[in-house]
Amino acid sequence: MKLTEETLDAITEDLQQGHNPFLAGPVGVGKSEVLTQITERLGGTCFVVDCGLMSTKEDFTGVRTRKAESPAPGDPEHEQYFVPHVDLARAIRHANANPDETVVVVLDEINRVDDPGVTNAATAVFLQRRVGDTPLPKNVRMSATGNVHGHVVD
Repeated sequence: MKLTEETLDAITEDLQQGHNPFLAGPVGVGKSEVLTQITERLGGTCFVVDCGLMSTKEDFTGVRTRKAESPAPGDPEHEQYFVPHVDLARAIRHANANPDETVVVVLDEINRVDDPGVTNAATAVFLQRRVGDTPLPKNVRMSATGNVHGHVVD
């Protein structure tokens, strides 16, 4: 993806200010790579999360349920536990371990998600700055990419 220096500077500034840039373009032009390069420009680390692989909202919320091992009488038979998607968990751990570094999480091809519940959960990560019960560290910046042609959910 060929962008002008002015556009690259604008995206860089957006990330630095905590905005959530969204890059849209044809399949395979390098949108995620541009965000990775900008992150490296900032001296940070970029984590690209392939949204096409996210099949349930729990992948974004991290909230799951399991049968309770030995519930007391009157207690629910199921309990909630928290396990975020491996890429999101890795980004959060890295950000916590490196608080002075800019960490960018790219939700790649977010428009490939065809389940409204998954889309809502992904959007909540942006708006609420949390994954389930875990707030995103202050040094985490969010971004997303989407396709304008091909692999687009109608």
